[in-house]
Parts: sequence; C-alpha cells; structure tokens
Amino acid sequence: MHKTIAIICNKEWEFGAFTDALNSSIINQDSRLKNKNVKNKTLNRETICINMKYIDVKIEMFCLQDYIKKDYFETNSKQKFKVLNKIFKNDFDLTISIGTGTSNYSDICNGSVLIGGHTCIYNPYKNKSKNNLILNDDCINIIKSSTIERLKIDDEKCELILNNILQCPNVGGKRKCFKVSKSIVGLSVINIINFDDYSWADFDAINVFNEYNKNLEELSLDTTHGLVRLVTNKEFLFINGITNRLGKYKMDFEPSFYTQGYVAAYNCGTVFNHLLQYLVELI
Repeated sequence: MHKTIAIICNKEWEFGAFTDALNSSIINQDSRLKNKNVKNKTLNRETICINMKYIDVKIEMFCLQDYIKKDYFETNSKQKFKVLNKIFKNDFDLTISIGTGTSNYSDICNGSVLIGGHTCIYNPYKNKSKNNLILNDDCINIIKSSTIERLKIDDEKCELILNNILQCPNVGGKRKCFKVSKSIVGLSVINIINFDDYSWADFDAINVFNEYNKNLEELSLDTTHGLVRLVTNKEFLFINGITNRLGKYKMDFEPSFYTQGYVAAYNCGTVFNHLLQYLVELI
C-alpha cells in the first residue's frame, strides 16, 4: 500500500501560489515528483483535490476554501473544522499544513518561512456565538508532534533554501529567515472574521499563551494549523509563510494584499520543493 501525504492549504490564493512554486522551472525540483503540471487554482478551479506521486508516495493537496459553502465567510473556523473532519475520515501518513501569518520574531522580513510541528489554539472572543468554533478551553495545551524532532536538514540545504525564498513587497524586518525548529509553536487564533481584530487578537493570544506555557518564546501565528493538527493522529508539520509583522496587518498586508500574500505562500511551495526528499523519509 502506498504511503500518503496530505497538503492542506487554507485559502485559494495560498493554494494558487503554492502550486505555482511546484510548477516553477527555476526552482531546483526533484524529477521524481510526478504529475507536476498542477493548475493555478487562483485562476482555474476545476478540481478540489490535486494528486501527485513521488517515488511510491501518494501526495494529495486540498484547499479548504473550496469546500466551504458560499454562504459562509472563507475564514469561518467552525466551517473549516467541519471540512477537515470530512477530509480526514481516512487519516494520512503525513499531513503538512500550509498557510500564511505572522510571528513574534521582531526582526525577520516578510516572506520568511517557519516550519514547526507543535500547535496550540486560541479563541480571542469571550461570547459563545453559534457561528464560532467553541473548544474546551480558550487556550488549549500544546499538542506536540514528534515529526519535527526527526526532521533534520543540513546547513547547506538550509542556505540554499534561504537564498531562494523571496522578500515580500512590504519588507517589514531586516533579515530574511528560513527556520525549522522543534521550539517553534504554531499558535492558531481562530474565529477571526473581521480582519481589523488582528490588531489586538494576536497580542491577546500571545499573552494568554505565555501564561499557560512558560519559557516558550518562538511563535508562528496563523488561523488554521492548529485545527489541522486536531484531526490527525499521525505525522504532522506546518509550513508558515510570514506576510506581516506582529500587529502590522493593515500596514504590511492590506496595501498590497495579493502580492504580499502570494510571495509568502509561494515561498512555502519553494520550501516544500526543496524538502520533499526529507519529508518522504519521515514516513
């Protein structure tokens, strides 16, 4: 039986940029990745699942936004969680959650890429709205992933990846960063529909997280990685492309929304291309 890898992207523009990177003839691709002629879903939405094959490993790519009913907002966490439970009726050997967001690194530039495995979820809203995803705790305990402990990448490969990822139009920090670390925790801030709430919700999440979890300082913030982690009991990683500095969503992201987000998601695809051999070895 083939081993299986699931790639879960949140939004269609993230999926489109990620698949563009898979198609790139410039990036040093592994010729063993078959069926690479995936279409850019930003422009063409003919299928909601793309299948690829790498040696004897089956790779399935999903875009959550494709599954969410049109009468719901695309970032609705409750709907995303329902979709994920349907996708994961049959679990995958390795799940990789692809997304974009921010981090608590103060000096890295937008376009940087962080890879981790441990996740945590925070709901910034105290009201129990029927439209919100309600979990047992406002800030649940960290769900750890042993996968990140086993992902070892040599310095030469890290340097190659760092040289190939792009800076976003609104640069933000001073240094470009590619980092794979078991010390990075993916903190998913859920139920965000009004993007203006990012200005306070991310800070609120970090403050509450630090009360629960001492001596953990490296955080990668998004809206989805933690939800993906909840539905799989097997190998798990997340790849997060940085679109904006912490608390600077309106300043960094909104002025050039498409290009800013596109570059960050494209960089996630670049990283995946370079690490595919390493990822397959995990299963």
